[in-house]
Amino acid sequence: MAHPDEDKPLKLGSKKPKQPRSRTTVDAIIQSVGLIMDAEGPLGLTTNKIAEKAGVSVGSLYQYFKNKESIFETILLRMTEENLKSLEATLATMPSEPGMRTIRTTVELVVRGHYANVKRLGKLSSVLFELAPQILSVNHFKKADEKIIRFLLNRLDEDQIRIRPKHREAAFFICSQTVRGVLFMAFLQKEESERDLIIEELIDLLVRYLEDDTAAVTHAP
Repeated sequence: MAHPDEDKPLKLGSKKPKQPRSRTTVDAIIQSVGLIMDAEGPLGLTTNKIAEKAGVSVGSLYQYFKNKESIFETILLRMTEENLKSLEATLATMPSEPGMRTIRTTVELVVRGHYANVKRLGKLSSVLFELAPQILSVNHFKKADEKIIRFLLNRLDEDQIRIRPKHREAAFFICSQTVRGVLFMAFLQKEESERDLIIEELIDLLVRYLEDDTAAVTHAP
């Protein structure tokens, strides 16, 4: 499969979903992918079945999407945008009292929030995780990561939360890649009950890496 150059999209249909009716059609196509995946698995994800499930003709589908992969691309791009919006909304729910905003509360909200967003995609999440590096450019992941890292670092500054690593951007890059990699393999290899345990261990791992325990060491006997 060809890898897109930089930020060039795969969506090469001639029609742009500007009108409400067009946006409704695109939404129906995207939603049908998840429904088919849950019912039939990846073998059922053909453009003919996607169009049929969405209640549109194959010709209408190709007006908006070049191929099946371009539909996946749109879902992945939407997921990235929704993750950031969800992250902002989630962190806004953190306690405002002094001392209540900690690395653990931040990490737990971020990891569980991201997991919940991906989980909502159902079985489709496994396919998207596997195809993401092939469909989206490296530059897309870079920009998405940079945006999230900047947002988190600004929140730490606002809440006056210290972290142990000296190089904060490098530390958050490591954390973001760890979360992505662990979730990727968890969705590919593990059942849901096992994933919950993995998420708990992942949160503990990140907290131990990030948490500034200088005060505890200083006052140790």
